[in-house]
Amino acid sequence: MEMAKQMNIRLDEVHAALLDKMVEKLKSME
Repeated sequence: MEMAKQMNIRLDEVHAALLDKMVEKLKSME
């Protein structure tokens, strides 16, 4: 169970990073 929690946190971090990159791209497009 503990390992699954760590995996979820890691995935959340990756998703957050990807969202940040997408937002940056959209902002630079404007």
